[in-house]
Amino acid sequence: MKAAPGIIERFLAYLEQDQKRSPNYLRNVACTMGMFQKCLGHNGLTTAAEIDIRRFKLYLERPKSDGGRGQRGSSVAQHIVRISRFFRWTRERAKVREDNPIPRDLVYDRAKEERYCPTPAEAARIVVAVADRSEREQILVHLLLGSGLRLEEATTVTRSDIATGEHPAVTLNPFKHKIKGQKERTVPASPELVALVETADEAGPLAPLARYQVDVLFAWITEHAELPKKLTPHCLRHAFATRAKQDWRWDIDEIRAIMGHESIETTRRYLHLDSRRIVAGVGTGGVA
Repeated sequence: MKAAPGIIERFLAYLEQDQKRSPNYLRNVACTMGMFQKCLGHNGLTTAAEIDIRRFKLYLERPKSDGGRGQRGSSVAQHIVRISRFFRWTRERAKVREDNPIPRDLVYDRAKEERYCPTPAEAARIVVAVADRSEREQILVHLLLGSGLRLEEATTVTRSDIATGEHPAVTLNPFKHKIKGQKERTVPASPELVALVETADEAGPLAPLARYQVDVLFAWITEHAELPKKLTPHCLRHAFATRAKQDWRWDIDEIRAIMGHESIETTRRYLHLDSRRIVAGVGTGGVA
């Protein structure tokens, strides 16, 4: 069986429309798929076998002087992950093949990676540190830490998305925000977030930071909050989920819905439970 016409374009359309992936992510996937297709030669994408995946990996690692890409480590892993997602899509969505040829030893296993999850004390220091930054940077941190949003979601939230009444909350609309999947969801809003947005402009995103600005901000927070490991936006999402389970005693299915996960197993990876933690509020940042 030969690859169906436009199968890469169909995959990219799925990522854009169903998964709400960013233009930059789509460009990266298109680049990976283009290189992989070139390596396959006359073989079709839907008939690629395990040996083809291993040859592609060798091509990525081969020095540029020998006709390869000269890549290593995480760069190679990212390409393999994108290819794996493509084959999972061909099997589960497009229904053009019955297997995923990616060798198990090459698949990046997120479950084996212990992502840094700030402790309550560290989260409190993050809130104190970011208080010296701009209002939009503070809003971004509270959307991530106090509401558990993904970065691409947090940077598109506007004043009209936040209810500041008796039960403060942020409502995410799939037609307005960059949400994975197509389900609207409502998440809690911390008192600190509500206070910051009370006088915010009704028009436009509240925290419209570019990725490089986010990277600079989180490098600054890592240093000034004296954190033991590098902090990323997704670390705060882990901290939110952990607190929801350990301190608020939410059911895991409630956390799954709030986080916007399709699978409970995905949600479990966000829970860094520690029986030694003392359930006590620190009065800042919605962190206990």
